[in-house]
Amino acid sequence: MDKLCRSCKGSISENARVCTYCGSPQAMFGHFAAALEWIGGIATVVSLVLAVNSLINLFQTQFEKREALHELADAADQLRDDGDFARAWALYSDAEKLDPGSRRVRRGQEALVEEWLPNVQITGTETFTDIVNKALPVLMRALVRSDGAKKADFQALVGWAHYLEQRERKIQDTDVPGLYRRALVLDSDNTYANTFLGHWYYSQTEDMEQGSVHFERALSS
Repeated sequence: MDKLCRSCKGSISENARVCTYCGSPQAMFGHFAAALEWIGGIATVVSLVLAVNSLINLFQTQFEKREALHELADAADQLRDDGDFARAWALYSDAEKLDPGSRRVRRGQEALVEEWLPNVQITGTETFTDIVNKALPVLMRALVRSDGAKKADFQALVGWAHYLEQRERKIQDTDVPGLYRRALVLDSDNTYANTFLGHWYYSQTEDMEQGSVHFERALSS
């Protein structure tokens, strides 16, 4: 005895599971399986669309963060060049929050500290120690990655930072002139190291002769 195909209505055997004409399954399970396959395909497409949208949003967010970081760093550079060191530091710190590992921000902070410490001034409730606490980690980071004359610059500034802190706190827990001399080993004509060591002789030992030697070397360099 024959039956009609569920799809093409052709006459097929009553026990046939698949139509010999159109190939469509005849059992209800076959229709259900086909439906599940169709739904699975739709779900795959939807998942792919959502993943693409997520990637687009991620790249957009990263682009906007990078753009904001460079705007903040550029503004901080301008403030640094204008001698407004405290506000420049604040903007570099805001930029650092967007990308803690940014080389652009690190180099800006190093350039800032290099100008800030030799010209340091305090206002209001700020102290030299407050500034040193900001500057010293930046100096130490720069020190370990530098070499030659630039390393000597940072080494001398590390000594100057400790001197400022010692003068304010009235303590002597660091060999400040030793830090300057360490810079001179790296670069005997280093301007920072000779200036700071000459200042040390003048202010701490009253050895004007030795102080003058280093000041003259600093001027000649």
